[in-house]
Parts: sequence; C-alpha cells; structure tokens
Amino acid sequence: MKVLFVAPVEKIFKQVYTPYNETLALLSAALRAEEHEILALTPEDDSLPFAATAAEFAPEIVFIEARTSHWWIVRKAAPAIHGTAPAAPVILYGPHAGAAIRQCLQLEGVAGLFAGEVEETIPAFVRAVTTGGNQYKTPGFCFQIEGVVYRNEPAPLVDPAALPRPDRSLFPVAEWAARLPTVGVDFWAGRGGLFDQSFFPRASQTIEAPAHGGVVRFKSVDLLLREIDEVRAGMRDSLTLLGFQDEAFTFDAEWTAEFCAKYAERFAIPWWCNTRAEYLTDDLARAIAAAGCRQVQVPVESGNHYLRTVVLGHYTPRFQILNAFNAIRRAGMRAVASNLIGLPYENEDMIRQTLDLNRRIQPYWVVLALFRPLPGTNLHQLCEQKGWLLPPADDAPPDPERPDYDRLLRLRYPWIRRQRLIWYYENFIRLVYAKKVELPWVMEKEESDYDPAEWSRKNG
Repeated sequence: MKVLFVAPVEKIFKQVYTPYNETLALLSAALRAEEHEILALTPEDDSLPFAATAAEFAPEIVFIEARTSHWWIVRKAAPAIHGTAPAAPVILYGPHAGAAIRQCLQLEGVAGLFAGEVEETIPAFVRAVTTGGNQYKTPGFCFQIEGVVYRNEPAPLVDPAALPRPDRSLFPVAEWAARLPTVGVDFWAGRGGLFDQSFFPRASQTIEAPAHGGVVRFKSVDLLLREIDEVRAGMRDSLTLLGFQDEAFTFDAEWTAEFCAKYAERFAIPWWCNTRAEYLTDDLARAIAAAGCRQVQVPVESGNHYLRTVVLGHYTPRFQILNAFNAIRRAGMRAVASNLIGLPYENEDMIRQTLDLNRRIQPYWVVLALFRPLPGTNLHQLCEQKGWLLPPADDAPPDPERPDYDRLLRLRYPWIRRQRLIWYYENFIRLVYAKKVELPWVMEKEESDYDPAEWSRKNG
C-alpha cells in the first residue's frame, strides 16, 4: 500500500534544534517492515504543492500530523490532498488532533483521527485496511457520522522495547549536523511526559511520576546505545555532538547512572540534555558530566511560586532551581534556563520575579517564550471560561524574524498592560545580563506616556 505522511516542521532559523520527528521515523520503520511504500513530506510552510505531490504519488491512505502551531499548514494540506486523491482516506494524528477532535473532524477531507500514541495503532489501522478488516475498530481512532463523533478506547501505552529502530533515512541527518553544529543529532531516550494537561496536551501520559500526574517510559540503556551506534556508523566521523530531547533525561537516577557508565565506555561524543531541577542532584550532575554531557537545559518557567505550582502545576520549589543550576556549574557544564511569560494571572511584579531569579542563577543561555493556551489543556479551558481567549488569528504563515504579536498574544490581559508584556519579552534576555535593571516607566515618564518602542530605540 502507498502511504503518504505529512508532518509539518518548524523552520530552521536559529541554531537551537533539528526538526527530527521520532514518531514519523518509527511509523515509517513499522510500515516499511510490512512492505508498504512510504512518502514522507516535512513542509516548513504551506508553499509545498500538496495536490500535485498527491497526484504524482497516488497514495492509498494519507496521515497528517496536526500540531496547534502548524494548524495553518494542516488546513491547507488536508483539503488539497483529498481533492486530488479522494479515494485515499485522510487521517490526522498528533497533539492537536487528540485535543481538538471536533475541530479536526470538521476539516474538509478528513475521514478520522487518532488520539493518543500512534506508533502501534496507525500500523494496525493500515493492516486492517489492507486485509479487509474493520479499521474503524482500531484503538484510539475517532470518526464522525452525521455529526455524531465516535471515539474508540485508547490503546495501551507503547512499550519502547517493542518498537522498531527509527527510520532516520527520512531526514537529512548529516546535513542538519553540519548546519547546526551546536545541536548535533537528536535522540529520545524514552516516551511519555511528567505532567498532566495543565500546559501541554497529552493524549496519554514504565515509571509513574505521581507528583506530576504523568508516566515516563525509558528505552533500555543497551537499546538506546545501539541506536546511537547505528547513527554513528552511518555518519562516520561527522557525528560530533548529540542531544536528548526528553523532558527530564535524569528522571530515573538508576537508569541515568547505568547510561553514563556504559556510554563512557563506548563513546567519546559530547552531548546535551534537558531535565528538571527536581531531578538533578550534585551526584547526577557529576555523573553526566563525566560521561560527556556539556550542556543541560532546565526550565525555570516562572520565578513566582504561585504561577509555577498552582497555575502551571509544576511543583518545583525555588531552592531546587537554585541548587540545580549550581550543580550544573560545579560539574563544569553549561546551564540553559527556559522561561515563560504572559501566563494567566501574571502581573508585572511576577515577571520581575522571573527576571530576578534568572539574574541570580546567571545561566549560560536564556530561552524565553510567550505563553500560548493550547487546546486540550487545563489552562486553555481556564482562559475560555474566563473569557480571556481572543478570536483565532488568520492562517497567514508566521515570520520568525519579526514577531507578530497579534498572533502570539492570544489572550486578553486584565492583569498587565499588553505593551509592557511585549517590552519584557523583547528586553528580558538583555536585562538578565545587564549590570543594572532600570525600567522606563518608573523613571521619568508617566504610564500613559510610555512608548516601549521609543524607549528601546533610545536605550538600545
């Protein structure tokens, strides 16, 4: 069977990551093992000729990954492909598909969608189609008949050990590694997430994290090392850096210790990882540093305890954040701090607390994002109930070099002036490293006269 995948990716405009898609790589591996023909499209925007590509490939079934940030691409791809290949059912999957089921099923050309993990359910669906089975009974599948939405029970959580080796031939891995030397090659050590649906939508959440409401499942250390070895063999001497995209690479201290010992025996390739402050002790920091880790990204999120614990539901005390960054520095690694502003209830004093915490920890690198309420999350539901959500933005493609605040700021902000939030977003990183923090509206001008753009031009 000819299977077409469309998995939109972010444009590579900064040297911070590669658009490697492990789910797509695993699905391709599973379906090719069953001798299906695969074509995978990874568009960065909606300029790809979806209809012409579908006409040339003539797919018998189409799967499109739907993420909220890429919905504007999905909205164009699905009808275009369906119009060219009407006999091929178009099926959506991904976080947005599981979180906004009715919206997705109403999109022209969409025959159904999958909620939850799909590495086993999509191959089962294709298997049912090819053998004449009832694909509509596949676990996790959702479809609509005469306006009534039917949703099957979710499939059991995927066991990482049961999955095939990812098909990285879909991606220009060597090209990315050369183009993004500060990122290298991406790997995932496990599956699942630490948290419930406060901030990120999770269709399914092996190790439980009861304090967070999630489930984490790691690959065996030996399995992960074999995967790294295969990538190294394919790239020969061009693999000079690798990274682990997992939310908390050091979540399981015993697994981390085993990985560090075995990795150091087999590889001398430096690497980086993400983790959370509550899962990084001095001992773990020293262990990963000794195994070649050079950089660790830790979410600060907010310097305000109420926002971290109540609004985001992330129970990370301030002292653990301070301890984690100190541990990273003592172990000789670089610390990256990720932050979030524009949260519900966040006033200017709370943003200042986040700024002050970053000034205290002095990370090697600061990452800052504006909060966006994602469908299917508790915070999206809260914003909807409070009437804070603004109407959806149009489908014009975003420009990463010039922030479109009408698109980025999708909330009404009764707790802070919109222009002040924008000013903090544009000046936050500079203020973290400034010798002295002076805010324009507490100096000479009255609030009604403050123009952040004018101030930024005059003060650099």
